[in-house]
Amino acid sequence: MLWPEELVLTAIADYVPSETVRCTVPGFVSSVYVQPGQFVNEGDVLLELSNPDFDAEVAGLQIQIARSRARRQYFQGSEDVASWQSEDVNLESLQMKLVEKLQQQKELTVRAPGSGVVIGDELSNLPSQFLAAGDSICIIGNASEKRIRIVVAQDDIESILEQQGQSVIVRFRGSASESIAGKLGDIEPRASTHLIHPALASTAGGPLAVHAMPVTESNQQPTWELTHPSFVGTVEIPEDIRNRCGAGQLATVHIHVSRETVAQRIASNITDWIDLKRGTRN
Repeated sequence: MLWPEELVLTAIADYVPSETVRCTVPGFVSSVYVQPGQFVNEGDVLLELSNPDFDAEVAGLQIQIARSRARRQYFQGSEDVASWQSEDVNLESLQMKLVEKLQQQKELTVRAPGSGVVIGDELSNLPSQFLAAGDSICIIGNASEKRIRIVVAQDDIESILEQQGQSVIVRFRGSASESIAGKLGDIEPRASTHLIHPALASTAGGPLAVHAMPVTESNQQPTWELTHPSFVGTVEIPEDIRNRCGAGQLATVHIHVSRETVAQRIASNITDWIDLKRGTRN
């Protein structure tokens, strides 16, 4: 016979999947048009960047193109075929560079890649900041795809994997008396120190221990990672609960597992009792 045991896992309501919006070109944030929790449609403007270097390069290329056209016209009139053909090649190259630079200018206007809710507590701090290409701006989450994400310690992963597809109990922080039935979904195959949500960090009042990651040239903002690698999984919950809970709301997930037999548990308890008595006598 197996001894029943309840595992209590740290969890949080989050959008799964979600889409991270990143800068494709570098620039200074001049305007932010959205705020956390706002619903946006695909193509809506999220923020504007400015990059004076792009403006100068576009103006320089336009001048070079005008001069190249004048030279080509001169060579064409003088019947200097070789110079004419050479200038044609140069003009085409300049025009391609201008198209590329104009596209980069266009990407200074950052738009929503899809419809959903804006997630990003740092949006209000972005104006006047410089963002490099690849820097994260915010996350777009679809309300219909909200799930409970769980963090599983390495010691518990084998027991949790055996429960995939089984029913679990979810309790949200602040309403522990309410038990919500869910179903354990996928578990990521590899452990990681990645912090899946800032609200989980102990520095923000969350339950998970973290430490600061080194600041780099590409990332000047302080970021955090878990002190111990963990696995991340999902729990599916009913639609009415998804609509009711807020993204970033902390919870616990309760899973019944059996990791040892009754005999093993009794033997372990007896051993602990003997060790306790010996320690008391000493």
